[in-house]
Amino acid sequence: MNDPILNEFLKVWGKIEIERQDHQEVRDEVRIRFERVQRKFHEYKGYLAEVYMIRILWNSQGKTLPGGYFHSDRDIVMPDRFSYIDQRHRPGAGRKMETDIYGAAGREVWMAESKWRSRPVGPDAVRHLLRQAEILRERKGDDLKTLRLWIFAHNGLTGKAKELIREHGILWSSREELDGLLREVNLRKLPELERET
Repeated sequence: MNDPILNEFLKVWGKIEIERQDHQEVRDEVRIRFERVQRKFHEYKGYLAEVYMIRILWNSQGKTLPGGYFHSDRDIVMPDRFSYIDQRHRPGAGRKMETDIYGAAGREVWMAESKWRSRPVGPDAVRHLLRQAEILRERKGDDLKTLRLWIFAHNGLTGKAKELIREHGILWSSREELDGLLREVNLRKLPELERET
């Protein structure tokens, strides 16, 4: 049978009715398995947004983008050319030392994080990006002229996260702004994925 839902039902039914396993344990086992799948799906959505963000950076080289897409009062002048844009970049050694996107353009660097979540992004994600930026500043020293920090927060930011963003001059885009940026650089908008629960 090619019906995954029916197959799953038959497996669960077989464990309970044929093998006489405890129905509560079987139910909990199934729930754990589906929560793992759901977590992987959420991770893939964030990864997908990273790919779109990278395409925005590549396609906008040498252009000026409207600041409104980044919650900025000023338009954003993009580098003439990125030397490279790295995904899942590690600016330093240690745990949780990974930046989703790292774009190198000589003395200008873009560091970006993608957060495709059902709830607004809190201050921890902003602090993480700030820690990554500090490591980069220490490593590059005077060779770093401009550092742009950018967060994609699919469903926006919490009040505390917005305070940190304003305080540190970090650019950020919600789903609506990212779709606008994609149109601006002649790319298709983010796909409509099923609503998170």
